[in-house]
Amino acid sequence: VEAPRTDIVIYSNRAQGRMNLYQFIKSLAVAKELVKPGGVVIAVADLPEGVGRGMKINASFAVNEVYYHYNYSYRMPPGVDIYLVSPNCREIAGGTFFIPCPSVEKAVAIAKSKIGSHATVCAIPDTDMVIARGM
Repeated sequence: VEAPRTDIVIYSNRAQGRMNLYQFIKSLAVAKELVKPGGVVIAVADLPEGVGRGMKINASFAVNEVYYHYNYSYRMPPGVDIYLVSPNCREIAGGTFFIPCPSVEKAVAIAKSKIGSHATVCAIPDTDMVIARGM
């Protein structure tokens, strides 16, 4: 899908991709293509397994170092904030680059206070089914 970059990207995944943060973070590949520099990404997932079930290494280290720093940070437009909306977001996001947020509405309000009320929004419900390229 080719789409214009927007100020705010809200994304989620189908059920299997929302089981834990270790799997869910892979969806940033779509969000990074569609968010403008200085924008906000809002990641929405229930994450019933937390960071990652049965992981043998420090889970937050894996999320930060293995996925984000090596796969996304250098491709993410500069100045982007990434919020995590999840029932246990404070526990799950702790130690990771995600900023915990209690609801999508609160995350959008924070994003609009950063960007302004003119902010453009893109919502992607099934990022695991999308290959995106920002224009």
